[in-house]
Amino acid sequence: MTIPPPSHLSRYPRKARSHRASPSGRWTGAFLARVRQRIASTTVTPHTQYQWERMVSRFADYRVAHPDGSLVTSVREFLLMLTPANGNTAFLALRAALPDLDWRTIPHPRGRRDEAMLFATLLAPAELVTIRAAATSPKLRALLELFWTLRRVEVTRACWADVNLSDGTMRVIRKGGRATWTLLRPETQVALAEWFVVAGQPPDARPIFPGRRGGPMSPHG
Repeated sequence: MTIPPPSHLSRYPRKARSHRASPSGRWTGAFLARVRQRIASTTVTPHTQYQWERMVSRFADYRVAHPDGSLVTSVREFLLMLTPANGNTAFLALRAALPDLDWRTIPHPRGRRDEAMLFATLLAPAELVTIRAAATSPKLRALLELFWTLRRVEVTRACWADVNLSDGTMRVIRKGGRATWTLLRPETQVALAEWFVVAGQPPDARPIFPGRRGGPMSPHG
């Protein structure tokens, strides 16, 4: 017995899709597979590899939809369509995927900071005093002071071994698992030292802000 499809589906038949196929075969799945291998051979993080592969895939779709013109022209026009931040990622991805192009002739998009917006989001000195006064416990004070320098995930993942209060530095795991160092504000050093004593001088492997089960605190609260 054959069951007919629902009426709302039969009225709108599915269209056949050609997955990045061009008459010349230039942007086929085999080409994208070679590009992925080329990107995987670079010294970038897995997250960056994922972003680069997405950008190359988007450019392949764009090239199929706009086959006229040279490859360099298509790259330039594709980069102009993107925001500066995405354009920078696309430029790096395409440069790794298409090394034979003369990239000196292709403008490199770079992100620009909106200084006016940044200054508008800065807290006034009186607001800083009010916020610091609301932190009534050593743990909250240390947590608040670290937020002036680090992201939520970086704060919750930090252990006491990452902090060096003698020289005011701290080891931080950035996006993509990249380890780096940052300087701590004097107020942050004082707050961390106070919280270290109140917490019972925990071992180096202990998270600075442990959760209920002793592991790192969740960045979502």
